[in-house]
Amino acid sequence: MLEKVAAQIARHIDIEGMIETQINEIQPKEAESLIMSVVRKELHMVMALGGVLGFIIGWLPVILG
Repeated sequence: MLEKVAAQIARHIDIEGMIETQINEIQPKEAESLIMSVVRKELHMVMALGGVLGFIIGWLPVILG
């Protein structure tokens, strides 16, 4: 039921056009700031995952003897 309602709403609203308009209105500094914040968050996640994997790989020989 919810999917049908969402599909009907999507047909009546130009979501693609709205998004395109919003993107075109973003100033370069705002876009740079937005992109950098996303990159920072993802970079921190990659670094944390690398640390965890390094820890596991480092302890693997000790555990296995």
